[in-house]
Amino acid sequence: MELWALKRVTKPSYPKVAQMTKKAGCARFIITIDQHGNSKDITFLESFPAGMFINESREALSDWHWQATSKNSQQHAIKRTVQIDYFMKQAINLDEAKTFCTI
Repeated sequence: MELWALKRVTKPSYPKVAQMTKKAGCARFIITIDQHGNSKDITFLESFPAGMFINESREALSDWHWQATSKNSQQHAIKRTVQIDYFMKQAINLDEAKTFCTI
């Protein structure tokens, strides 16, 4: 049951280090969607490769805005897991990234 739907998404920039080293991957966070549809309390869980994509993802997530669905007419705040993916065709770790980042 979806209580919130994405209304505005800010796409993160691809980190320069990841571009230069031709790395693909993802970063996972737990966020709180408050009663106004704002992303709050952005808590890092894990990333692949480890330590990559975190800052860019956190910055983008802070700008995401959500809209309550008809199942959430009271606009209850919730916590949810969010993953942001970073893929490029020429990545040297594409298979490993796809394996780790598949939810």
